[in-house]
Amino acid sequence: MADWGTFKVGGTTYPLTASTSNSALLDSDPSIFYTLDYFGAMLVQHMGARFMAEVVKTGLKGTDGKAITSVVGSKLSYDPDPYLTQTQIKFPLLAVYRDNAVFSEKSVTHERDTSVVQVLYVLPPLSPGQAERLTPLLHSVNDILFERTEVGADPSYTPPGGTLGGRVWLRSGMDMVGFTSARYM
Repeated sequence: MADWGTFKVGGTTYPLTASTSNSALLDSDPSIFYTLDYFGAMLVQHMGARFMAEVVKTGLKGTDGKAITSVVGSKLSYDPDPYLTQTQIKFPLLAVYRDNAVFSEKSVTHERDTSVVQVLYVLPPLSPGQAERLTPLLHSVNDILFERTEVGADPSYTPPGGTLGGRVWLRSGMDMVGFTSARYM
């Protein structure tokens, strides 16, 4: 008889282990874990140098008054809105988090969980001159994340636990991933 006490949903195996050797995010929501890691790495790889050149040129500082040292200062797996006034958040901020899910029957024995995931890239407050130089890069954020999502790999990226150039979505437990819209604010 099959062991019904253990089951897998997406990339998550239940029951969750009591071990804390991995982050709770990796063990309970590998889809978000891998997406956040991959997107952060892709922004650093494909626009980090230009972003930092613009930061130096504009003198942009973080909300803590300290120098910005990367195109991604903080990575969050939850909605940052209630926490944006906290000084622990280093800008620019990359957030990838689940917004909602829809469940549908795929067959008699299989169901599909379609999640809407929000991806936010948030710059610190900008002066008009800084905005003029930095906000055009938001289009590049969109291009990079959209294109690298479609490809699902990058020759410079190693998914945690994987190999260089490995397919990130295979590790994440997702069977389909894509963007449906973008908004610039």
